[in-house]
Amino acid sequence: MPARNKLNVKQVEALKEPGVYSDGAGLYLRIRPKSAKAPGGDTTGSKSWLFIYSAQGKRHELGLGSFFDVPLSKAREKAAEMRALVLDRRDPREARPQAPAPEQAAITFGGFATEWLDDVEDGFSNPKHRQQ
Repeated sequence: MPARNKLNVKQVEALKEPGVYSDGAGLYLRIRPKSAKAPGGDTTGSKSWLFIYSAQGKRHELGLGSFFDVPLSKAREKAAEMRALVLDRRDPREARPQAPAPEQAAITFGGFATEWLDDVEDGFSNPKHRQQ
């Protein structure tokens, strides 16, 4: 049986070296290298939680959130949910809730242009320019 809960909160906070650190059973902490363009003189790169699993013979990585937004205990809960889906032969990527797309009327270029002209037409002082 693979080891679980290898990391503790203090270890996770102390980790600074870029790399991928296993907590066990598919849960990993990824620390990215510091970007040269990073503002503010940050000493380390970003930390984020990953769930790594294989489905249909392929390796997949599923982000569980930033280290600063998702504590270790919550990351373990999320990883347990993902493991349960994998055991049921369901893809965790497809089981994630999808945000509904905002409903908008499709705006065509002609409709936009007509609306814009109606808005700016009063700014033309010459009647000939209005007609054009």
